[in-house]
Order: sequence, then structure tokens, then C-alpha cells
Amino acid sequence: VGKGAGVEQVSVPSVVGKSLTDARSWLMNSSLIIGIIEYDIPPTEETQGSYIVYSQSPQSGTVVVEGTTVNLKLSTDIEKTVTADNTEEEEEFF
Repeated sequence: VGKGAGVEQVSVPSVVGKSLTDARSWLMNSSLIIGIIEYDIPPTEETQGSYIVYSQSPQSGTVVVEGTTVNLKLSTDIEKTVTADNTEEEEEFF
């Protein structure tokens, strides 16, 4: 049985400043799924492990249904975690 959307509501944790591995663990522990992963510069074999999350959508503290996807943006530039808005504009669906 897969872990699709559930009925329980959870609060999205902040994964900004974490590695992709740590972010995945935090999101899984909150019953959330990683969605789109964007890199500011495409990773190489040498740089793959040095990327950190600098933006996430939905942002931390948002209450969502378990199984919701969280999109991440990653960079090797640690300054982006401090200077980035850390949120993305979300389209509203009606």
C-alpha cells in the first residue's frame, strides 16, 4: 500500500538549511512527500552532497493533508538560506 494523500492534517516542517537527505527524512516523518527538486546549478558527482535547501513550498507552518508534496530548491550557496524569501508563489485553485 502506497503513502498517498491521507485524511490527517499535518504542519509542514521547516527544512530550509538541511541537506536533501535530512529534508527527505523530516518530511517523511511528517507524512509528507518530496515533490519537485530544483537546483540553482546542476549538481555534479563532486558537489551532489554539498547542496542544502534554501526554499520550500508550501512554507513551514502551513497545515496540509498528509501525503502532500513539498517542492524544494537547493543550492551549494549557504547565503541563499539566509537571503532567500524561502517561499514560492502558489497558484490558487477554485
